Amino acid sequence: MTNSKQKPQSKLMIVLSIALVAVVIFFVVMWYQSSHVVEVVFKFLNFGIFCALAFYVFKTKEIPKAKEKIAQKQAELQSKVNQTKTLLGQQKDLDRSMQEQELLAQKLFDQVKIWSSSFEHQQKKLREEQDELTQKAKQRAQQQAELTLGRAVKQQVFTKALHNAQEKLTAQFVSEAAGKKFIASIVEHMRKEVQ
Repeated sequence: MTNSKQKPQSKLMIVLSIALVAVVIFFVVMWYQSSHVVEVVFKFLNFGIFCALAFYVFKTKEIPKAKEKIAQKQAELQSKVNQTKTLLGQQKDLDRSMQEQELLAQKLFDQVKIWSSSFEHQQKKLREEQDELTQKAKQRAQQQAELTLGRAVKQQVFTKALHNAQEKLTAQFVSEAAGKKFIASIVEHMRKEVQ
């Protein structure tokens, strides 16, 4: 602002200095051209009136225009300063908002990592439980197969043993006396067990 005020004042000083130099030069030139003092004085008065008229026109027309331009420039400058302040405020708000967004994003990222870790842990636990259940099912199936096989073997062995026993007993007890002797030995064996 101070710079813009100094420029028009320095221009005015330059114009006034030039005008003063022109008056002095004019006065000196008139003095040498003319021998009559009255003529020089009137020329000087004419020149003074012309300078006063020029100064009046300059003061009434040019100075208001210059002041108006200065005011416009100051208003533009103030507008730019206000706009800059507004933009700086908006920039600060945007920076603050971006920082908040970054913090929120970091929190969300950390939360996702925790959820992901928890999910992976649960998946691992479920896989372990599923593997354990699969292993138990395999063991049960193997035991069931062994039991079924054992029963089948026992059934076959029992069937063969029964068939062999039947054949041997039939051959052994073809006679009635042999059957009575066998029953008596069983009864005797049971008595010994009871005592």
